[in-house]
Amino acid sequence: MRRGLAVMMVGLGLLVGSAPTHARPVIDVTAYGATGNGVTDDTAAIQAAIDAAEATKGGTVHFPAGTYRISGTLTVEASAVYLVGQGAEQSNITTHSATATILRLGNGKNPISQVGVEGFSFRTSPTRALGAVGIDINGAGGSSYIRDCYFFYQPIGIKVANTGAARKFDLFYNHFEVTTADGIGIDIGDEGVHIDKCFLISNATDDANGLPRGPAGLAAIRITNTIGDVLITDTRGYHFVHGLLLQPRVGQDVKRLWAHHCIFEQNVENGVSVHPQGGRVLGLYIGNTRLQGNREHGLETREAGVGSTVDGVHLYDDEIYANGADGVKFGFGTNLRIGGGAITGNSKKQPRATAGVLVASGVSGWAVQDARIGPTDVVTATSTQAWGIQINAGAGNHVMITGNDLRGNVAGAILDRSTGTNKVVANNLK
Repeated sequence: MRRGLAVMMVGLGLLVGSAPTHARPVIDVTAYGATGNGVTDDTAAIQAAIDAAEATKGGTVHFPAGTYRISGTLTVEASAVYLVGQGAEQSNITTHSATATILRLGNGKNPISQVGVEGFSFRTSPTRALGAVGIDINGAGGSSYIRDCYFFYQPIGIKVANTGAARKFDLFYNHFEVTTADGIGIDIGDEGVHIDKCFLISNATDDANGLPRGPAGLAAIRITNTIGDVLITDTRGYHFVHGLLLQPRVGQDVKRLWAHHCIFEQNVENGVSVHPQGGRVLGLYIGNTRLQGNREHGLETREAGVGSTVDGVHLYDDEIYANGADGVKFGFGTNLRIGGGAITGNSKKQPRATAGVLVASGVSGWAVQDARIGPTDVVTATSTQAWGIQINAGAGNHVMITGNDLRGNVAGAILDRSTGTNKVVANNLK
């Protein structure tokens, strides 16, 4: 997760590196009466400086080092406005409202672009109410960004509203600490967002077995509605209930979500939870990612609401190990695939009771290929998984299990209790 990394996703047309340059007029908030002394309410003065930048068709609003106390919501409603602090350890914006959003980018009606926020800590003095937001992205996109910011104790650190305008909005090098029950680090309801090199932590604690237990924030990252092109890279979600939670509701879709080189570990339920509540998940791609030490599963698909759809979950070259139950649980859906990677040392909560990969009754259209499922010297040499792959009773059609190394599991390589047609099980080491 080093800052020197630059990631280019040519297929998505996204380039991650330095923030956009913005050679614009510089407006200092202290010139408009902001004190930064932590006592005076600076809400009106800061908003006046933002309004002045908007009136000049864009500018950089500069916040010298200090603690800026606010009591309401700051808003940016025009393009080419950049809010720049001295750094997350020097420029603090502290809200004294239990419910008000700290900063809103856009008004939800007229899309704006080239908006930036960088170099702040966003803090709170009173206990924040459930659902209160640090930064609300509500119509801003088009080469906009939030970078190098800390979010302390916000129930929702950043929320991306479903306006259709967030395409090419970058969130990078941000740090989130979420301690509110049901709190969320980043809550995404729109397309075109890129999360890169962010660290998100909640307040779960570990039991005697090293597995996390609550209470904790709901999710490091939650995705509820996006028609495509959400990319998560080099990001870590730690000690929440869910590391990455896909939770579309009725009428909502999550399409074409990529997570690469991430770590979702030590969460109270799962590293990745595909739990639609009546909505559809259509294309999730998890690559070169570590799903480790979660209390239940590394990844789980589950129908959490009637009428849900999961079509297309692909894991490739991942490390999935030391989770409390199964490494991967395909509980629901179709077009599910594991390609390569290592799934080892799971069933930690109750050794020799669960599997590397568990497929629930009636799940069809899945494949496990070219994976190492069993103890490895690289990750763990201890055999704790009962079965490499376990398929529960019920009709499961269109199955492919090929080219895997399934040696070393306690009970055996494959336990197949299912019925069904079109199964290919071949060239596996047992």
